[in-house]
Amino acid sequence: MGDDLNPDLLLARRVLEGLVLGTAALADPVSMDWAVSVLRTPAGVRTVIAGNMGDGGYLPASVYVPVGVHVAVNDRLLPIGWAEQYMGWKYPVDIVTAHAGLMSERTAGVTLSAVATTAAASARPDGPDYLVVSPKDILLSMAPAPVLDGGHWHRLVTLDQDLAQRISALARGTEQRQMLAWDITRAVADATQVSKAAGGADLLDSYDLAALQAVAGGHPVDWDQQLTHAQGRANGGLFFPGAAIRPRDLDDAAANVTMRRLYETLYRRGRIVELVRSWRDPAPDPADIAYCGIEAGHGAEVLALVTQWENRAR
Repeated sequence: MGDDLNPDLLLARRVLEGLVLGTAALADPVSMDWAVSVLRTPAGVRTVIAGNMGDGGYLPASVYVPVGVHVAVNDRLLPIGWAEQYMGWKYPVDIVTAHAGLMSERTAGVTLSAVATTAAASARPDGPDYLVVSPKDILLSMAPAPVLDGGHWHRLVTLDQDLAQRISALARGTEQRQMLAWDITRAVADATQVSKAAGGADLLDSYDLAALQAVAGGHPVDWDQQLTHAQGRANGGLFFPGAAIRPRDLDDAAANVTMRRLYETLYRRGRIVELVRSWRDPAPDPADIAYCGIEAGHGAEVLALVTQWENRAR
């Protein structure tokens, strides 16, 4: 890429490279496509990302985004839930393009300057400079993945910055960190059982429940066997829900609505597995536990638990 190229496209590529490298750094299996857009706004440059897992907003635990970069579906400048139809959608370019369109409708002077993606089969948007980058080429660079430092955000910040700050304030020291992580885990696990009893989706498998009980009792867990068990469920759909089912269109046709719902259930179950597997670390980051709980559909229980901790600390 030469110096005469749009600098916004260079920026989009740099952010894209970080997403790919971060994804590859995850210990557990994951495969995702990414898209990065750069918008020109009256307030300056706005960089936005989307993936193709969940509703487009999911970030693996090993992905740390540069400070100031926004996840499209969680952008606080747009209405909550604006991207619900993208649950399970294969092409993240469509998400960042739709995000830019909504931004331009709500704010005068917003233009989509550049888009970079790893999804080669995406429909090219009209207008912006556009680049498709092979993940293999990025990985061959042998560049290090971004780390959590002053220049990068934890994934919970991109989802709920206030909650991330509250958890950080509570998790002082290894013991407090471990206790908070466990209390959030227990709150989410209990919520899955209550939901199941009320006719909701069965998110917490008995095998994973036994693993949590072993952790609580201080007993060893065969995490390799737990991974094998999880990979065998739903034909591998807990780790790769898009390989099991995806909607074929963004409309509200009955078949697509059904596929979105089935995909969402697989995705939520996968986040519970991720939460359970966080306990391979004796003191997992409570922010990661909270993130998984929220993405599994139990954000209310996570928030309530954090509030309880804050009340006890007063």
